[in-house]
Amino acid sequence: MIPVYVFLGGGTGAVCRWLVSTALPSPWGTVVANVVGSMLLAALLHPRLGVGDPWRVALGTGLLGGFTTYSTFNTEVLAAFVNGQPARGALLAVGTLLSCLAAGTVGYVVAGWVAGPA
Repeated sequence: MIPVYVFLGGGTGAVCRWLVSTALPSPWGTVVANVVGSMLLAALLHPRLGVGDPWRVALGTGLLGGFTTYSTFNTEVLAAFVNGQPARGALLAVGTLLSCLAAGTVGYVVAGWVAGPA
């Protein structure tokens, strides 16, 4: 059943990402999807939450894997460089990386608070 859960989660995540990308201009839809996805995945994987494998795979690999997008991020960064906007490309690359790391940290810490003491 796990492949079915991944399939359903992935399709749902991809539709959610599409909705975000249509609501926000490029590259902001991609940035928002990747930052929010990083935060939620880090929270989901916190060991004290005790999320079981089927849920972790369905939500992490499926839903959040379909929601986040490295390939679109990569394309948008490369497009900035190709279009003669190296500062924009570098800012997008570094800004996204740092934002995703910060959001992941926040997600992990908040999940620890929600889970309570060890």
